[in-house]
Order: sequence, then C-alpha cells, then structure tokens
Amino acid sequence: MTGISQTLNAALFAANNVGWLAPTSVQPISAGLFDGSIANVVPGGPSLTYYGSIPAQTAAVPGQSLGYVTTNQGAGLDTAISTGQVVTFASIVRIKKPVDNTTKDGTSIFTSYADISCFFDLVARCNNNEADIQMWSANLSGNTFSETAVSEWGSWQILIYIGDVSGAQYFNRLLMPTQNIDNIVSTPGNTPGSNSGLTYLIGASRKAGTMYTASMDVAMFGVWDSRLSNDDLTALTNWMRRYAQSYGTTI
Repeated sequence: MTGISQTLNAALFAANNVGWLAPTSVQPISAGLFDGSIANVVPGGPSLTYYGSIPAQTAAVPGQSLGYVTTNQGAGLDTAISTGQVVTFASIVRIKKPVDNTTKDGTSIFTSYADISCFFDLVARCNNNEADIQMWSANLSGNTFSETAVSEWGSWQILIYIGDVSGAQYFNRLLMPTQNIDNIVSTPGNTPGSNSGLTYLIGASRKAGTMYTASMDVAMFGVWDSRLSNDDLTALTNWMRRYAQSYGTTI
C-alpha cells in the first residue's frame, strides 16, 4: 500500500470526499493538488475560490509531468482563509520571468496584503536575471522584511513560507531546496497582529496598482494556521519531492 496516497488523483479526492492527509502533526486548513481539479482537498475546509478570472488548468500526466494552474494578477486563487497571526504556506511553483526585467515586475506568490493592517506578503520581483523573493509580515505597529535571490526563473521549486506576528518579535522564514532564511525583527512598541479579515490569495494581489503582473504555475499548495515544527517541515518537503517525482519532475 505504500505510496498510493502519493499519486491518488485530486479529482478523486474531491469527488469522493476522501481528503488529503498531510504528513504533518497538524493538518492544513486548505490544500490544492492540481492534477485534475481546482478544489480544497482538506475535508471540511473552506471552498477554494477564484480571485478575478478562473486560472487556466493544465492536466497532469502521471510519470511525465505535473498538473498545475496558471495564475496571474487577473486570475488568482482565493483560499477563503482569513488572515490570522501565524501562517505556514507550502507550495510547488514555477515562477515565470516578466517580459520586461528592468521594471521590478514580478509575481505575487502568497498574500493577504491590501492596506497597512495585519498582513503577510510573499512576492518574487525581477532583478535583472534573478528573482528576488521578498517576504513581509506586518501590522500597524511594525513589520519584518527579508529578501533573497533565486538563481533562475521558470523551474519547478519548493517554497515554504512561515510568518508570525503573534508576539513582539515578528518572524519570517523561507525554506527552499538551496536556501533557508530566518528573519526576526523586534521593534519597541510592537504589539501582536490582529485579524484584518482579508483572505489569503495565491498568485494575485489586492494592492491597487500592483506591479506584479507576471504569471506563476502552481502544482500544489497547503496553508496552515500555525508554525510547523522542523520535523514537520522535513516530512512535508520530502513528501512534496516524492509527489513531484511521481509526475516525472525532480526538485
């Protein structure tokens, strides 16, 4: 029986209400495995909806290629999960290079940003031929920010982001196959973040006049309302690699 859950089609999850059991000690609120349908495969979780138009879908070919949805500023995913004080976002994504790489254009990966209330924001901005991955966690009393460079655009990669504004020390973490960045900021006067009421978006942003116009392919994602432990992160990363490999993709 080993490995059956690895390749079970997401459309079957949704149609039969079976659900996806993540390899973590706590289960996500929402998750998508885009090999046949656009649906939240977490039992009892909120419906996965769209921001703008319905993202285009590309079917999976087991053993050959991942299935995915293609998002952009006009066609994103809305998780229907309201912003809290802590979040973990895990994904297998392929970030497209903007047509004009001199304008700081890029992609909104995961965000609840709209104004200066509590929010989390993960974006890829173009810096010549590299993608600067920027992550923010903030509310009215302060914020933390960090940035790192991804060497190339257009390849499948695992991105795991953790944001936490539940205390005076705001925390950002980005996990990638080749990089692990922690950013902690303690600013006098910081107070715990509050729920802004805005839901988390994937592949699009509510920010007026956003420059993030490039598209992104999303093969899978998961959203937790907690900081996953190191053991959970290791187990999750290994599962994501096996999932990609079952569709002929090595990460």
